[in-house]
Amino acid sequence: MKKRGFILFPIFFLIFIGLLGNHSQARRDNVFVELEKSMELLTSVLDKVMENYVEEPVPAELIESALKGMVSSLDPHSQFLVPDEYKDLMVGTRGEFGGLGIEIAIKDNVLTVISPIVGTPAYRIGIQAGDRIIKIEGEPTEGITTHGAVKKLRGKPGTQVTITISREGEEEPIDYTITREIIKIDNVPYYDIIDTDIGYIKLVTFSRNAGRNVRKAVEDLENRGAKKILLDLRWNAGGLLSEAVDVADEFISKDKMIVYQRGRIKDANEEFKARRNSKYGEYPLVILVNEGSASASEIVSGAVQDWDRGLIVGTNTFGKGSVQRIYPLRGGYAIKLTTAKYHAPSGRSIHKDELSAEEDTLKEMIFHTLGRMHRDVKGSGGIIPDIIVEEEKLKGFKTELWRKRVFFDFAVKYTAYHKDIKRSFEVDDDILKDFKKLLDEKKIEYTDEDFSSSMDFIKRRLRGQILANVFGKKELFAATLEGDPVVERAIELLSKVSDTEGLFSLLKD
Repeated sequence: MKKRGFILFPIFFLIFIGLLGNHSQARRDNVFVELEKSMELLTSVLDKVMENYVEEPVPAELIESALKGMVSSLDPHSQFLVPDEYKDLMVGTRGEFGGLGIEIAIKDNVLTVISPIVGTPAYRIGIQAGDRIIKIEGEPTEGITTHGAVKKLRGKPGTQVTITISREGEEEPIDYTITREIIKIDNVPYYDIIDTDIGYIKLVTFSRNAGRNVRKAVEDLENRGAKKILLDLRWNAGGLLSEAVDVADEFISKDKMIVYQRGRIKDANEEFKARRNSKYGEYPLVILVNEGSASASEIVSGAVQDWDRGLIVGTNTFGKGSVQRIYPLRGGYAIKLTTAKYHAPSGRSIHKDELSAEEDTLKEMIFHTLGRMHRDVKGSGGIIPDIIVEEEKLKGFKTELWRKRVFFDFAVKYTAYHKDIKRSFEVDDDILKDFKKLLDEKKIEYTDEDFSSSMDFIKRRLRGQILANVFGKKELFAATLEGDPVVERAIELLSKVSDTEGLFSLLKD
């Protein structure tokens, strides 16, 4: 057994020594001493485990576990991947898979929903950005990695998985049983003229062709009379960097910086600039964001804000601005390693590190926009909107309605017996009576106060789902925008101005 330890020690030691080439001699000497002590400790522990553990361990599994722990200790996004995990990761990048339709990350050491993807099972059942997944199939998620969670959540289409959610505003955890589907993502599922000359575009992910599809939407809206654009990036957890640059290029003038990344090694440093002048000039632009807007969404909104190209409206974004690279290794292993962080054109880091409240306050810095306004912008991680507008958070009775899919079920029954539904359809008292009957059938408990206080919400969701069943899911998007406080505020801003300068003058009011 001792022989095994003496063999492992020089192998590991030589590997680490080979990594010291870029350091000064003094630094190399210090690191050499530190590594020597650490490798002796590692070898000693390995020897004791192999000699004395109650059952004979598998050496390769011990080393894999040690490597996993080492890499994961760096940050929540870095991982050592064994061959099966590496294969799964590659499958997940193909853009089509059997799953729930949620973007997840480890936040404050808890598995957290960054965003549900619009139109997917998770979105339809009411999963929200910020939900904390505390159990999967009854097993606690404490200590789980993002990859480990993805592996549990994905599965054969048609099968079900139950997740337990802890949600702010809800006293008790909520169980959601969700049926897996093949997730096919339409990155621009909806766009339309929503108020006289305001064109609305919903971008749900920065998957392949996102830039081209946004450009086509802008062109079509402009041809239909749009003179102002409202780009909705809420619940958009990101995607491809190339598509983020392409979307931003639609709004940022040629040669202006969109984003740059900085790391410890020279090879990790890159800059990305706009390649062309926007065909549509300086039309007034508002971008909507929330805590579910991350990564590529933050790149676009950060560039627009830093060049004073438009206003950002909503709530603070997620703050996922780190760059990961995959390094394949021998034997089918790989390392996913954070190598750099994204920075907006003003110099502020997009990435929000895990800090205490006191550290976060100390870290907050003021930067200045690079456009005509030279405004102050905060650099504490993520993108802080120019105008804060809170969204309605579903809880209590409304959460139960979503969770039990009553809007969908009611729409299926209603449209089966009503064949003459027109786009002008409205929810009346008779429909509400029938809806209450369905609630009784599903044994959903509520009070008269619950129902009356949720009336506008119920009418909007019923109308949208019924019209969607008849005319397609775009009607559901349109209905969802009605009564949305963030959209209403953006429309209010855009309706008051005719140019970008006028848009910024509203900040002084």
